[in-house]
Amino acid sequence: MRYLTPIGRSLKSWIRFSQIQNELELHYLIPGQRPSTDLYDLNIAGRTLSLDNGKSLTGLIGAGYTTILKGWRQTIKLILQHEHYKLVNLPYVSSTLLIPSINWLHKKSNDPIRPTKGHSVNINIQGASDYMGASNSFIQTQVDAKYIKNISSKIQLLLRATLGFTAVDDIDNLPLSLQFYTGGMQSIRGFAYNSIGPGRNLAVGSIELRHQIIDDWHLAVFYDTGNTSNDLFKKPNQGAGIGIVWRTVIGTLELNFAKAISQPGTPGRIQFSLGTEL
Repeated sequence: MRYLTPIGRSLKSWIRFSQIQNELELHYLIPGQRPSTDLYDLNIAGRTLSLDNGKSLTGLIGAGYTTILKGWRQTIKLILQHEHYKLVNLPYVSSTLLIPSINWLHKKSNDPIRPTKGHSVNINIQGASDYMGASNSFIQTQVDAKYIKNISSKIQLLLRATLGFTAVDDIDNLPLSLQFYTGGMQSIRGFAYNSIGPGRNLAVGSIELRHQIIDDWHLAVFYDTGNTSNDLFKKPNQGAGIGIVWRTVIGTLELNFAKAISQPGTPGRIQFSLGTEL
């Protein structure tokens, strides 16, 4: 509802359903001092998560403020989160956290939908403290970076990397929704979605080459590697494969066949995605 009030306030909501994750969110958006760039966000959400390693039910209520600073989109949030969760072979635990966070996002490309040159960097820092009444204290940082470039008239290079670190006394006391997972189309292909983890550390890297076949159709080859665990030096998981890429007017559709090459004998997976490159 884009025109909720005459002064530009709006309402945004969405529902997501899947076998693994379900989510309902409602956002009340208020323009800031510079309406084209500044925005206040009052929100409430409910989420469920069902993984091989555990399950959780989460309720959140929060407020945020977004602005633009020297080409970076900065978002400051404060969220009150209550989560009822369990890990495999452990009883259910309830956790209530007041979580402040700050996020910086920078994007630059020659086309917002179908770029041939560009990059993005997303930095997020969040945490909670038992001095503020939280059931557990932690600090968590995650950095996501992407790079895309045409290296010839028909060949395109895509690089992607993610690094994350959680400072917490006992990772088992951190709610399931705040722990790191990886695996799937947007991380390590050849593995099921979020099938690797949980853990306090996250490191993922990917390289992909695309060769134009005709018009907006490309053939892709890729290699992904990384892990999420409590040990920074744990042997990384690896996935590789081939795919067909179609660059549409609403984003890039990619259909891949990938193998978990670090797990010999594992069947290959067909995975796909649709969205913007950066």
